[in-house]
Amino acid sequence: MGIRKKALTIIDIGSGPGDSVAYILKIFNSPYVVCIDPSPELLRNCLSQLSNFRHVLEPVISIAERLPLRDNAADVASSFYAMRDFYNLAEGVREAVRISRIGLAVGDIFLPKNTLAGHIVRVWVCKIAPLLVELVAPGYSKYYRGICETLDGWLSAEELGKLIEGEGMVRRVTIKKYMLGGLGFVVACK
Repeated sequence: MGIRKKALTIIDIGSGPGDSVAYILKIFNSPYVVCIDPSPELLRNCLSQLSNFRHVLEPVISIAERLPLRDNAADVASSFYAMRDFYNLAEGVREAVRISRIGLAVGDIFLPKNTLAGHIVRVWVCKIAPLLVELVAPGYSKYYRGICETLDGWLSAEELGKLIEGEGMVRRVTIKKYMLGGLGFVVACK
């Protein structure tokens, strides 16, 4: 009889309705996912959407800045399209790094500091994408209003990487950017 490998534990901060969790479950082989969100309604939607995976999902109502978890509680912390909503970004980043043993993965819309690229990203996210969504799914373009509001004062991928590095709790930060830097990933390894 062989020794069974421990399942990867991922804490997804800002799980919302569960879209990011669905991708995590597709990518990794049988992970255990702790879904963190301050909204009980969104967590219920997440569990309902992913009802076939309830045995590997744990919902936790919490804000990113005060996670009720011990240090190194998970292998990886993730946050997809949620950091723009943190009340205090530096505190949320510190908590995400604190609770992870291996590191942090962030995927989001970023606001490039290059004026032209930043303007193009803002026009795409706030004007063109909602128009296309309205054509395909009438009534759903309203969800883009909240995204536009969170872009005000938001960071570029490089700035988020520097913020994470500045906490001094990681040894390496890798940044991948797409669409003029408007979409990207920031991965920090401990």
